[in-house]
Amino acid sequence: MTKKTNTKREQAAKNNAASTSKTGKPAPKATSHREVTFAVYEPRAEQVFVCGAFNDWQAAPLTRQENRDWKTTLALAPGRYEYKFVVDGKWKIDPRAAHSTPNGLGSLNSVVEVTA
Repeated sequence: MTKKTNTKREQAAKNNAASTSKTGKPAPKATSHREVTFAVYEPRAEQVFVCGAFNDWQAAPLTRQENRDWKTTLALAPGRYEYKFVVDGKWKIDPRAAHSTPNGLGSLNSVVEVTA
């Protein structure tokens, strides 16, 4: 007795099942996120956050380091993002950023480019 091979229709159904989640929705496509570290030297600061296009301008906290830098690492998808730090309630550009751009509000935003 010979084993029956899968028909094209059965194979397509099997492939479709593998690419959907348990909810029946298509499984999300894998994206190659990169870890990006944001750091700023603000020795007298009480609170520091980073806000940008990568997080809908919502405040992500930075942690004070022993060397008095403030730092956080975020996983970002490839792209070009504008951002700023908020240091004790005041918006500041990243002095270490290689690029900045006018933001339409009379000041600058820092720019980070994440490559794939």
